[in-house]
Amino acid sequence: MATSNVPTKWKGKCAGGQDFNSSLCNSKLVRVRYFNEGLRFKIDPLYVQFNDSARDVTGHGTHCSSIAAGNYLDGVSYFGYGLGTAKGIAPRARLAVYKVLWSKEHLNNGAGITAGIDKAIADGVDVISASWSYAASL
Repeated sequence: MATSNVPTKWKGKCAGGQDFNSSLCNSKLVRVRYFNEGLRFKIDPLYVQFNDSARDVTGHGTHCSSIAAGNYLDGVSYFGYGLGTAKGIAPRARLAVYKVLWSKEHLNNGAGITAGIDKAIADGVDVISASWSYAASL
């Protein structure tokens, strides 16, 4: 299913970073930001791997985003079982990703959480789904 151009009411940008190029944004993933400024004042050194990026190192945010807004995909199965169509709850929705947590040691990033929510509202996001987790890498 094709997704049309991004509505003009949406503000913000697709911020690149370590291991995430802004060219990965498209008509589905329309905005990407990360907020780790508050952590820089609390933790030294900041979580070294993927510290300046919205890159999802555990897959949790990607998983939750796919459930919420995954496009239609025909011919999928789980290891050959249950052949059918996969889709998220709102397949025509667009995603704006605002990363505010990096690991369980950084759950106290209140400044980043607040900044991320404030920026999402300012950017024109209609629905905020907070999928906060610190599960081990996949």
